[in-house]
Amino acid sequence: MDQLSLRSTCIIFSRRKATWSLQIFSIFFSALLFSLASSANESRGIALSLPSGDVIDLYEDSYALVVGVGDYSAGWPKLRTVRSEVQETASLLREIGFVVEIVMNPDAESLEDAFEDFVDSYGYNESNRLLFYFAGHGYTRANNTKGYLVPIDAPDPNKNEQEFLRKSYAMTDLLALARRIETRHALFLFDSCFSGTVFKTRALPESPPLINRLTSMPVRQFITAGDADQTVPSKSVFAPAFHDAIKYGLADLNRDSYVTGTELGMFLQEVVTASSSGGQTPQYGKINDYELSRGDFVFSLSSSVANTSLGLDRTYKTDIERKGAANATLIVNFQDSHGMDYEWVLEVDGQVVARQKLIQHASLFGSKDVSTVEVSVAPGRRSLLVRDSDDQLRRSELLEAGKVYQWDIKSTNLMGSLRSKRFKKNSD
Repeated sequence: MDQLSLRSTCIIFSRRKATWSLQIFSIFFSALLFSLASSANESRGIALSLPSGDVIDLYEDSYALVVGVGDYSAGWPKLRTVRSEVQETASLLREIGFVVEIVMNPDAESLEDAFEDFVDSYGYNESNRLLFYFAGHGYTRANNTKGYLVPIDAPDPNKNEQEFLRKSYAMTDLLALARRIETRHALFLFDSCFSGTVFKTRALPESPPLINRLTSMPVRQFITAGDADQTVPSKSVFAPAFHDAIKYGLADLNRDSYVTGTELGMFLQEVVTASSSGGQTPQYGKINDYELSRGDFVFSLSSSVANTSLGLDRTYKTDIERKGAANATLIVNFQDSHGMDYEWVLEVDGQVVARQKLIQHASLFGSKDVSTVEVSVAPGRRSLLVRDSDDQLRRSELLEAGKVYQWDIKSTNLMGSLRSKRFKKNSD
């Protein structure tokens, strides 16, 4: 595609023993540094185990550039939670073996320099793995065929388009950068909105791909938080979904202990769309260049995640239908105090799982209608929503396998305002 078609111990010793003690300390300190360096190198390297039993040394080192723009000053709305979201994202990436560089609130020149310097430093070793993460505003124009990243000093294009074009970072420039680098795999994540025409979206899989030799082939992959006509919320839905996808292995859709870029895109598209009630629809795809679109970016899950005692169900699309001891139990108590509703509805990840009729009544004397539903829900991070005729209440909860959760909700007045009285995990 020619268009991108997408945060003292004090040691006292006698003078007589000083030399010996310092020698011991020096040896210990050197050993510690060597151990830490070895550990860091080991954590960043990934070998890909194929179903055939063959092993491919996929990555030698892993590097991530995390850019956050929130304190806009030239006409764009401020994104006040970007700084904390960037710190959390960087922390997660370090946990899984990436060396992370953070750039906060860059202007036009600094944003371009950040990309160029990062590629110059790490982009020419084929065995490196590169991840680019941008949180901020994005923009598309020219019939949704041209996309741009918005630095802190770029003006509103509706007021000064020429200056915007001079200040913004064009996705065509990022595409050229993606083609220039020599690393085997690069993944670009944008907590921003762009047109779907920016990506190569043809022939996207309907089921998660299996690991094979093609996985190790070169690839440039892109995932955005939404489509062109959608806006980035002040508090990101995309960022926590990305964290859960990797940290808890929720995007390991085929349960092979790896999360590929394609699986990540499929997972984020479904989860973010559901959690935002359709307000954001993530887009994902690969570069429109055959030689750079054959492979798949890979996150290798730690054994503690891949074999977690929580029994996380990663077959996301069918998780609500699954029953049994591996699931969590959710009990919702709904208290209606105004008698204006006829039913209330429980949704899990955007799917209706229960409808409960209410008995209409007069509430002048404080009479109440309390009803309860109990459902079995697959463990993991779940978007929960209760709605009645004129209001809704949403929360996101990490549910553990075999645990029982109770959510008490009250509809409080004639306007139907819903509020949580309590959400708790019951003891076994």
